[in-house]
Amino acid sequence: MRQIRGFLMGIVASGSFGFLPLFSLPLMSSGISVSSLLTYRLLLAAVAMGIIVRLRGGSLRIDRYELFELAVLAVCYFSSAMLLFMGYNYMNSGLATVLHFSYPVFTTLIMFLFYRQYISPVTLAAMVMAITGVLLSTGVFGASGMMAEPFGIFIVVLSGLAYALYMVLVNNRPRLRDMDNQRLTFYALLFSGIYFLVFSLCNQTMIIPSGVKVWGNLLVLSLFCTLLSNITLVEALKSIGATLGAVLGAVEPLTAVLIGVLFLGETLSTGDILGMILIIIAVVLIVLSPRIDRHIGKRLERFDRNRQTRH
Repeated sequence: MRQIRGFLMGIVASGSFGFLPLFSLPLMSSGISVSSLLTYRLLLAAVAMGIIVRLRGGSLRIDRYELFELAVLAVCYFSSAMLLFMGYNYMNSGLATVLHFSYPVFTTLIMFLFYRQYISPVTLAAMVMAITGVLLSTGVFGASGMMAEPFGIFIVVLSGLAYALYMVLVNNRPRLRDMDNQRLTFYALLFSGIYFLVFSLCNQTMIIPSGVKVWGNLLVLSLFCTLLSNITLVEALKSIGATLGAVLGAVEPLTAVLIGVLFLGETLSTGDILGMILIIIAVVLIVLSPRIDRHIGKRLERFDRNRQTRH
């Protein structure tokens, strides 16, 4: 039951992340800088999380060791977002999305190399399908103007690595793994928001929003696309692990494509449809992977016993 809940939380996390363009694009069109947008998004979400924790009688107290690990965790989150947005200056958003989606590969490699986690063939197949689906849905195959400078490719791939490290740390650092999900989410958002605030002030890009509509978009972006996404992501990572949680991240570009079609006037291409089908199959495979792996294991054991009996 815990694993089923973990898969559900992973899908909710990725799906709500996919709504980001719907609320962030109007804000950027109104003149808010990317760094200001990220600052408000994270800090407002942190404030909301803090209020929820206090209303539920929870504690936000942490010791100095937890403080250090949370600060490092937030560096990964900050670096991932900042490097990805920097990459948009060197390539189009479709290619940047594909390169950033290298994080499931990095997550799998880190878990295999440093934590000796077994990666089943079903998980690998789902990962290949998810990556191919993202490639198709973002228009990389057959698209023009997909050239990018080497430095741009480097920093966007680095953003994928930073996000992979975030996922691995949440699930494998004892202090973070054992910490209450809401408290962890609060500090991850708070520290990341502070980093972006400092960055914005140093670069003189901090803008104070004005207007009810702008603040309304900021609140929805903070509560739905940030707070909900991050709290469900943390729960998913602790329930099903970093590798499976990373592959479920393919739901994000799938949702973003659907949002673009339904609300932003974009059209679906054949590649979009094929990519969406592959992503859906990959998600189904991930959700069913424990059952499939057990079934394959039993069949292999039966085959091995029969072979030994014959000999």
